[in-house]
Amino acid sequence: MTDPSPPCCSPRITDAIPVLGSAPLFPLGEVRITPGAEAILTPRTMAEVLRRHQCGDYGDSEPEDVYQNRRSLANCGMIMSLFHTMMGVEFWVQTHGSRSHTLILLPGE
Repeated sequence: MTDPSPPCCSPRITDAIPVLGSAPLFPLGEVRITPGAEAILTPRTMAEVLRRHQCGDYGDSEPEDVYQNRRSLANCGMIMSLFHTMMGVEFWVQTHGSRSHTLILLPGE
């Protein structure tokens, strides 16, 4: 019997809340960043939020969005995290449903 899961989804994903620092839950694909986000984020900050996003820590996302991200892990939907810089500037991390790319951007970009 073959696994009915789409190829981009991991069969080990459950509804359990991932532990920060756990193994990556999905591939990021090619990482892209918009000019606005690149202007305000350090390379270290970008690496940290990508790690958190990939391991199931969706930052300051609302509970409904965290729930949707969990569903997206199972059905290959878009995964989106919301973070804030230390100065309070909001930015997003979005991984495409195909897991072909991840984008770091500011709202409105």
